[in-house]
Amino acid sequence: MEQRNGQRLAETPKRIAIVGAGLRGLASAAYLKSAGAHVRVFEKAPKIGGIWRLVHGTTQINTPSYGYTFHESNRWTEGRPNATEILANLTHMVADAGLENAIELSTTVIKIHKTQSGTWTLNNNADEFDGILVCPGHLGDRHLPDDDLVAAFDGNILLPYTFSTDMTRGRHVAIVGSGSTALDMMALVHGAGSKTVTLFIHRETQIRDVGKREMLIHAISSNPILYKLTKLPGSRPAAVRQGISEILDTPNVTIVRDAFVGGSGKSAHAANGLTVPADVIVWCTGWKPPEIEWIAGFERDPTLVVASCERCLDTAGFGFGSATAHAKALLRTLQFGLADGFASGSESCACVQRDTAFSRHIILNLAMFYLAQPGGWRLLCAELRNGLKSNWVRLRRANEPKCASLLAFMNAPFGF
Repeated sequence: MEQRNGQRLAETPKRIAIVGAGLRGLASAAYLKSAGAHVRVFEKAPKIGGIWRLVHGTTQINTPSYGYTFHESNRWTEGRPNATEILANLTHMVADAGLENAIELSTTVIKIHKTQSGTWTLNNNADEFDGILVCPGHLGDRHLPDDDLVAAFDGNILLPYTFSTDMTRGRHVAIVGSGSTALDMMALVHGAGSKTVTLFIHRETQIRDVGKREMLIHAISSNPILYKLTKLPGSRPAAVRQGISEILDTPNVTIVRDAFVGGSGKSAHAANGLTVPADVIVWCTGWKPPEIEWIAGFERDPTLVVASCERCLDTAGFGFGSATAHAKALLRTLQFGLADGFASGSESCACVQRDTAFSRHIILNLAMFYLAQPGGWRLLCAELRNGLKSNWVRLRRANEPKCASLLAFMNAPFGF
């Protein structure tokens, strides 16, 4: 396709296939449809929601709700929404955008094919698409306890999304994990009236309470212009949760900073030889990286974009325009015949905060992607103009405090 120095090529609406119906895939689908594209979403699971289907409903994000706004239809009731509310907002967004009939659930993509005319087909389906947006998330299969542990332990081994407070009330509970999910489960177990709670956490992991200072740092550092001015902790991994300090001061809560090596009978064991009573083990060890073998050979094709960053796994929520950055790059590539593919996770990724959860590198990379094209400054100006309009609508509709809405407005150069 011939480049026209940033001038749109006259053609029919683009047909785009989206693989993955998590937050990024659905937000991208809503944006692309609003921009005039025809979209189809393919999801291997029987329900939408991605990672938010696989965590406990009480699991909260550690950033303000305005920083997690990914569509104009979002309505938050809490300052830090939990998984239940996020899923409800995703469902509402699908209905608001009219995407109900565009999503194919329980459909696993196993192969793709590039036709001679330059279009794409998925699996053995005859439908053709101009571009493919792959939204695999950052998490593949869950790390599960090995069979030896399951056989040796006489209590219950629970995963966060199979967890019930009735299973832990009045019992000794051991939690294995070094992330925020483990802290969420610890708070939930403690609040449900467990007898004791023991957290096995990596010795290098900091446990941080989310207070006003962290919220202010998040607000400043989320701005792509200001984030370099903010000194952020990142030399060591951190698990964060609001109010965790108060829980840690409780006598029946214990932190074991050593590797969990197994359980036997009604006990859990650390590498240093420590043994603690355990009727229940809550397994919060995260997920393996996603595997996408079927894109092999097509990674450098500009009409196939993978919305995943290998070097910067967390972008502090998906608001501020980052949820749809990859979708915008793909649509502009198809509309203007851009020659170079967009990637946020390449070795040349310029993010200097990859150890923190405050990176805005995807938005910065999108701006650099536009500027690298002939006449790309026109695309960048148009994107900023569209983002300003979208943000203005969001600012007027938001039911959050106007101060928070204004922060979101200023931190979102590309809108939704």
